Amino acid sequence: MSFLHEYVYPTHHCFDDAVEFCERRARAKHPSVDTTLRVVHGIVLVPADQPAGASDTQPGDRAVHAWVEDGDLCWDAGILADGRRIEFAVDKAEYYAHYRVQETTVYTMRELLAENRASGHYGPWRPEYAALCRKRFRCPRCGSTEIAETVERHTCLQCGAFGWPSVGNFVVTNG
Repeated sequence: MSFLHEYVYPTHHCFDDAVEFCERRARAKHPSVDTTLRVVHGIVLVPADQPAGASDTQPGDRAVHAWVEDGDLCWDAGILADGRRIEFAVDKAEYYAHYRVQETTVYTMRELLAENRASGHYGPWRPEYAALCRKRFRCPRCGSTEIAETVERHTCLQCGAFGWPSVGNFVVTNG
């Protein structure tokens, strides 16, 4: 994302980033948690200004992404060229234009909690969004590459098997 005067590289953990941002707001008892704070999962088009090698996608490709909205602001996380991790806010209209947002599903904090409890992960929860996630792991039980990744664990979206990245019980694939 270049409208911040410097390109912001993706963290590849946007679903975790969005929920963790909301968790921090909730712990701080920020009033927006009960009123305007929303987590958004959506299909975007990879920005045209993405530097080569920034991701395994190309400019214009459809990708799934998650961010937080609070009124007219979109909050997101990223990594700067020097390796620093940042969170930033951008006007919603500018954010949507930059990412060429195609489709969204908006979750209140109650809806987010319900989806998280039902699935055991931070998303994406809609199959069409999960299908656009990077498929880097293969389930050892059923062989599926439809894996929801979080820092804590990986969950197979086909059979429900789960494992932990630190243990390495999900097989890394090239595709």
